[in-house]
Amino acid sequence: MISKTLITDAKVIDDTQGIVEAFVNSMGVIDADGDIVEPTAFDKSIRENLPIPVLSGHDQSKLVGKVIFAQPEYITGDEYRLFTRMQFNMDTESGRDAFSNVAGEYVREWSVGFNIPRASDVTREGGDVSSLVRRIADLDWVEVSTVIRGSSPSTVTVAAKSIDPDPEIAKRGIASHLTAWVEDAWDASLMRDRIKADAAQLRQAYAWVDSDGDPENRSSYKFLHHQIDRHGKTRAANIRAVTSALASLNSSRSTIPEEDRRSVYNHLARHLREAGRKPSELRSADELDTAASDTANAALDTARRQLQLVQTRLAIKNHKSVTN
Repeated sequence: MISKTLITDAKVIDDTQGIVEAFVNSMGVIDADGDIVEPTAFDKSIRENLPIPVLSGHDQSKLVGKVIFAQPEYITGDEYRLFTRMQFNMDTESGRDAFSNVAGEYVREWSVGFNIPRASDVTREGGDVSSLVRRIADLDWVEVSTVIRGSSPSTVTVAAKSIDPDPEIAKRGIASHLTAWVEDAWDASLMRDRIKADAAQLRQAYAWVDSDGDPENRSSYKFLHHQIDRHGKTRAANIRAVTSALASLNSSRSTIPEEDRRSVYNHLARHLREAGRKPSELRSADELDTAASDTANAALDTARRQLQLVQTRLAIKNHKSVTN
């Protein structure tokens, strides 16, 4: 079995359930073994093999958790990373210890273990041994482990938190990504004017894209929340924009499909957590409908009272006119 590894940072949100989010492998770039794992190499395993076991140090006798969600996320240039959400088994001592080590940053690297199903899944590039690169197009993902050191660059633990696991993650919406954040004044119109009509940059700046729209057209995107500099480059997430976008998502039925709301929420909420803020919970469609109905009923009651008041005043005026 082959293993690849990345370096991690951890952030604890709370500690009642052992949920960890981490980038566990880099793809599209050369690792320390001279391999390039294609960004789509994990796709089949994600579709067919979840949940994937989480081990300690690739030791199969030390099962500490499971991967409940995974997807490749674009980073920059040719680099993608494998984003995972893992649940540590907090009912066992080994699971609690493993979670504690990650949350406390005593262990800061992840390693994926996999097999290569067919020889044809690997191609070799380069003219001699010193420049030889193996390109891995497909693999059978077996497990992911916490380790001391490994070969895959830039592994990052996104969050170590305790929440009720929710494996029903929306399959659409733009995947979240690690980024800097600022809390400056937000000018959405200016940011939209600055951004270039380039699919890669648009996906870095927004939280949702219409899968049926033109990926190169800004009108296909919603929930802009990143700063755009005067050269048109995407910069840090703006916390005021993130907060506003979350409020919009939670205030009424949005124009995006209902099944996409969770992934958009996860994207935006992650930026808030990285800034040390606690996002409000995502309201369900039923809750939004109830709130909208309550608002409409309240407005109708107000209109009725105003109409009654006008009618009463008119009746008094007519009565005075007849009396005179």
